[in-house]
Amino acid sequence: MSDENKQITIMVADDEEIVLSLVSDTLEDEGYNVINSIDSYECLSQFDKQKIDILISDIRMPKMNGIELVKRAKAKQPDIVVVFMTGYANLNSAKDAIKQGASDYILKPFELHEIRAAV
Repeated sequence: MSDENKQITIMVADDEEIVLSLVSDTLEDEGYNVINSIDSYECLSQFDKQKIDILISDIRMPKMNGIELVKRAKAKQPDIVVVFMTGYANLNSAKDAIKQGASDYILKPFELHEIRAAV
């Protein structure tokens, strides 16, 4: 665990609790400060409360999809680093991810080392 990692806050947004648990446990074990959100609107509200360094978001979620979530999050915190996860990869979602400045695009199911490498 690095002292540098303790300074980094990562928001994980996914509508599947098992994914939230796996990703957050993995990143917390690496020493990151991790916040989970199962709801896009709840996630977005966190950007008004604190600085988020990295947003890891599912693309397909109810209420507001990950692409729209990232657009709104970047309006609040333009320097945020974005990593998308999806179980429904297609060319259009990949293009949308690129347009939003995604640093990485991870396909579900994924290996935990892929999450570590993306961060």
